[in-house]
Amino acid sequence: MRVPPHYTPPSVQRFFAGVIIGALIGFIFFIILFGIAQDRQIRKIKEQQALIEKLVDKNETLTKLKDEENEELSKKLKVQDIKVTIDSGKQEMKRFVIYSLEQEISEQLNSLVSQEITAVSSSKALIFNTINSRKFVLEDKAYQFKVKTLTISTTLEIDVEVVEVKPTLAGQ
Repeated sequence: MRVPPHYTPPSVQRFFAGVIIGALIGFIFFIILFGIAQDRQIRKIKEQQALIEKLVDKNETLTKLKDEENEELSKKLKVQDIKVTIDSGKQEMKRFVIYSLEQEISEQLNSLVSQEITAVSSSKALIFNTINSRKFVLEDKAYQFKVKTLTISTTLEIDVEVVEVKPTLAGQ
């Protein structure tokens, strides 16, 4: 018996040639579309990187400004000045005497300047005792005060009232 020769009709050959040419055209089309998509992605990534760099710079600037403001605020959260006001009440006192006594009380509390406000507020009793128990001597008279109000902020404001005025003996 004889083996018949291999014969393929031309329509089958055309079909396979069409499949191969279609696959090549499809592959080329895919490569072109893939390249275009990659270009878009690369462009988008570069834009995002530029935006990220801009935002990082902005963040660093804002952080630096915030740190400077915090430093300024930390300075403000300390007692910077002491203001004493004397209420003479029924006592007749000269302005110079009142001014001198205010200065003397301020000097007594001068150690509180540049202390943190929280530390000063925790030592209110000490401030009250310092002023209430001490007698301030000026022009042969001993003055004793009582604290009426105490306001603690960057300026320590103390309102005191004259409780007692006694003449001092010259020899003592």
